[in-house]
Amino acid sequence: MNLEKRIYGQVPNGQDVVAYVMRNDQWMSVELLNYGGLITQIVVPDRKGKRQNIVLGYNSLSSYLENKPYFGALVGRYANRIATGNFNLKKKNYQLSINHGRHHLHGGFVGYDKVMWDSETLNDPRSLAVKLSYLSPHLEEGFPGNLMLTVTYRLTDDNQFHIHYEAQTDQATPINLTQHSYFNLSGNPDQSILDHILEIQADLFLETNKELIPTGKLLSVQNTPLDFRIPKPLGEDIMRSDSFLKTMVGYDHCYAFAQKKGTLKQAARLVHPTSGRVLEVKTDTPGMQLYTPRQLAPPFVNYGAVCLETQFFPDSPNQSDFPSTILLPGKIFSSETQYNFSVL
Repeated sequence: MNLEKRIYGQVPNGQDVVAYVMRNDQWMSVELLNYGGLITQIVVPDRKGKRQNIVLGYNSLSSYLENKPYFGALVGRYANRIATGNFNLKKKNYQLSINHGRHHLHGGFVGYDKVMWDSETLNDPRSLAVKLSYLSPHLEEGFPGNLMLTVTYRLTDDNQFHIHYEAQTDQATPINLTQHSYFNLSGNPDQSILDHILEIQADLFLETNKELIPTGKLLSVQNTPLDFRIPKPLGEDIMRSDSFLKTMVGYDHCYAFAQKKGTLKQAARLVHPTSGRVLEVKTDTPGMQLYTPRQLAPPFVNYGAVCLETQFFPDSPNQSDFPSTILLPGKIFSSETQYNFSVL
C-alpha cells in the first residue's frame, strides 16, 4: 500500500489544492482533494483485472470550482433540502441561503464542497487514511454555531473504503453530512447505468411534494417502482408512468432504514453484470438518497451515474417526527459510511 500527494492546482486566492492518492495492494485506488473533500477517482478492477475509474468527475480544478452536479463532493452543513431555508431552533428563527428554487440545498451557495479543508495523512499499518478538518463559522450560509468538523477517508487492503464524519459545536445546530459521488461501475462514462442491478434494504421511503420537500409521511415501497428489496435493473421501472417518478423521470428519493441508532447496516448493493464489479454500501445513518440524474451536461450521457447518498432525512429541522439532526454543545456527532468493492 502507498499514499502519494501532489499539487492539483490553486484556488483563486492562491492556496494550493492537494490531491491525495491512496493505493492498496489489490489494485484499487482513491484520489481525493483537500478542496471540497472531493473524490475525483475511485479505480477498481473488473473480473478480468481491468482497472477503471467508476465515479464521474472532471479533468481540471477549474471545472470542480463550478461543479454544479456536486461530483464527488463532501456535502454539508446540511445535505439535501431544507424547506424555504427556514427553521426554528431554541425559540429562535434561522434563515438560510436560498440556492435551489425556494429552498436550501446541500449547504447553500458555499457549502463544504467549496471550501479548503486542512488535511493530513494518518499513520496506520493496516490502512491508508487522510483526515480533513474544517471550522465552519457561526452563521456560515445562515447556520448557527461554530462547527468543528473532521472527515476521515480510509482505504483498506480488502477494498473497503470508509468515510468517518465527526463534529462538535458551541451552539445547537442542525447537521447532515454526505458524500456525493456519482457511480458508474462499468468504468465507461459513455454508458448509462440502466443495466446496473440495484438492491436497497428498505421497506419505506419519504413521500415528497412536487418540490421534493418531505410531507412528513413514510410510505411503503410495496407495489411501487421504488421497491428494490429484490434486486432489479435500475432501468426496469425508471420510465414507468407513476406518480412517484413523474417529477424527475427517475429516482430522487430518500429511503428509511429500520436500524438502531449508531449501528452499521448494509443499505444497498449495486452490481454491473458485464464487468462483474460490485459495490456494497453500509451506513449507520437512518436514510439514503437514491439519485439517478436524467440529464447531465455534456460530455456526460443521460442516466450516466447513480448516487447512493447516505444521510439523515431532508428537512428534518422542520419535521419533529423525523430522527433529530440537532447537535448540541458538549455532544459529538459521529457517523460512518463504508463502501465495499468486489467482483462476481
